[in-house]
Amino acid sequence: MIKLLNRNRKVTLMFIDSITISCSLVGAFFLRFDFIIPPEFGDILLYWIPMYVGIQLLFFSFSGLYNVIWRFTSLWELLNIIKWVSISCVTGIALIGLYQGMQGYPRSVLLIFYILNVLTVSASRISVRIYYSHFHNKLKNKNNWAVTENAKSVPKSISLIPKTKEQHRNKS
Repeated sequence: MIKLLNRNRKVTLMFIDSITISCSLVGAFFLRFDFIIPPEFGDILLYWIPMYVGIQLLFFSFSGLYNVIWRFTSLWELLNIIKWVSISCVTGIALIGLYQGMQGYPRSVLLIFYILNVLTVSASRISVRIYYSHFHNKLKNKNNWAVTENAKSVPKSISLIPKTKEQHRNKS
């Protein structure tokens, strides 16, 4: 499965962002309404989710956020995330204003969504950075070395040499 995700990296990243954007919007509605969304706002939520996901994926793709190697995420990447989340949220608000007007929905949800969206998109990037910096190399190199006794030097010295393909097959 990992190989499949690595091959379709951009699709995988877009899928992760779709989940984080959707969770941020649902979370904003839950927080605004104390975890009980009134039925009249449930329809608005279902209308807004695909709109915001589409807008943000378009802007993230256009901005090049999917071309960055996530394992090297830095503060500059965080600033780019904040910038493009801001631009896409303002665009979403403008579209909502054009189609629905500025009445009939709680505008505080949009502010809560913006904050949650920045946090969740940033957290997804940071979690990948932590994975690559702390776990990926350890898992990758776990069985790549064999401990052997070096006969040419001091009798009890031990040296590390790379495992051969045969040793990997035999799991010894």
